[in-house]
Amino acid sequence: VTTALCGVHAGRHLKKLNPVLETYQKSLKDFLLQFWMYYDWLLGYQEHPTVEDKERLIKDFDAIFSITTNYDLLDDRIAKIKTLKDKLLVVLDNPDLPLHNNGAELAARRQVRYRDISFQTRSEEGRNAKNIALSIYQTCKKLGVDATQYILDRLTNKMEMLSLAHLIRQRNYTPAL
Repeated sequence: VTTALCGVHAGRHLKKLNPVLETYQKSLKDFLLQFWMYYDWLLGYQEHPTVEDKERLIKDFDAIFSITTNYDLLDDRIAKIKTLKDKLLVVLDNPDLPLHNNGAELAARRQVRYRDISFQTRSEEGRNAKNIALSIYQTCKKLGVDATQYILDRLTNKMEMLSLAHLIRQRNYTPAL
């Protein structure tokens, strides 16, 4: 089993470069244009995968990530991304896989923001309660359920709303961990 890597994250490493020289700025801009164009091609492939497109995308990857510029830091990043080819192109054999993991990141971000604001919890019970509440909130959000109404429905024992587990099974949905 090959682990898939997030294409958006590979692009972020490129965007962190901050060249001062105009010629390096142009090299970076030109490469980023090719990088994101390739990413768009992968998105298109996911919608209509064909053997021909798979072969073309493999060749295009090799061509794009063999580019050298006169900007050493960019060349190093390009070479690093090229070494990750197998993990970045898992989508070619599994078109249903997402090209990025931003959904999981966004779910984790709420937890981090809460921690930063509240300076952590004071007990294990508090931490467990916070984790459960955040998990319910995020799951409700992803399923399009009003979290406040859902929690109120459960606390009052009305049980008029479908359980989150039932909705997940019903939609064949797997929440991000």
